Amino acid sequence: FDEEWLIEKEYKGVQAQFIKGKLDDSPSHCEHCGSIRIIRNGSYTTRTQILKVKEKLTILELKRTRFLCYDCGQTFSAKTDLVDEHHQLTKELKQAILIELYENQSRKLIAKKYFVSDGTVTRI
Repeated sequence: FDEEWLIEKEYKGVQAQFIKGKLDDSPSHCEHCGSIRIIRNGSYTTRTQILKVKEKLTILELKRTRFLCYDCGQTFSAKTDLVDEHHQLTKELKQAILIELYENQSRKLIAKKYFVSDGTVTRI
């Protein structure tokens, strides 16, 4: 984590907490062809919504390292087990929403409680 790893600011009209971190887990081989000839190829930042902390919207902002394979030319990024690939909600947040649905809470109430849209609750 950076020195200023927790920042509070407004996000989509709501006061939110941002947890900033760096994901630099170097893989041993290319995930496409299996070659060990890979290099770092820049980075990019992703925002992932996690469970609320102190009843505030909490966003995990990760700077992910991108890698390039010399043999196949494909790029790929550092991965985390917190969130499914190409998703913006953590697995824990999805589970919490599912539990609320199981307890017969209304979709709109769940959406408001977890700072997601009604459509997101329906898709989970």
